[in-house]
Amino acid sequence: MIPLLILALTCALSMSGQTILLTSIAMYAAVWHRGRQSLGVARFYQRGVGGPVSRAHDFLFRGAIYLPMLASLLAYTYLAPTEYDGEPYIALSIGAEMTSTVGIAAALWVIAYLAWTLRHNSGVRLIDTTQHVRREAHRMLRFCSFSPCTMKCNISISPTLWPGVQEISTEWKNLVWTL
Repeated sequence: MIPLLILALTCALSMSGQTILLTSIAMYAAVWHRGRQSLGVARFYQRGVGGPVSRAHDFLFRGAIYLPMLASLLAYTYLAPTEYDGEPYIALSIGAEMTSTVGIAAALWVIAYLAWTLRHNSGVRLIDTTQHVRREAHRMLRFCSFSPCTMKCNISISPTLWPGVQEISTEWKNLVWTL
């Protein structure tokens, strides 16, 4: 049903000459998709070790995904306010100060998340038993939180980064993900 609605909306906007809206929707949907894709990959690994360690962990983790996504969106619309992929689009404009503030807040949030995971994991003995897996905030999530945005990042996913899990299916081993 949703794909038919998207197709109908695309046809209606295209036929009515609203290509700027199509380009704008494509740009913002791409940012959202990349951020949610990063969240999905990270949640996959998080489920593999029993889910979030605590409510604070979940709160910090979500911020480490969504704030950089918002910051990159605002930075792109500030730095390229007229064109996306060579086509005009409607850019969000909140000014340089607010864009910088959101960028700094995103960086501080990611630092806070990394500090929380490092502090929470200090003193945790890394052994391969399922009873201790949930106590540790997953190391792979530190890497996934840096792939939120409109910019392309490479993440190497390797079983050595996933202590406490006996086996990972072969298609996930040594995978390089381009977001």
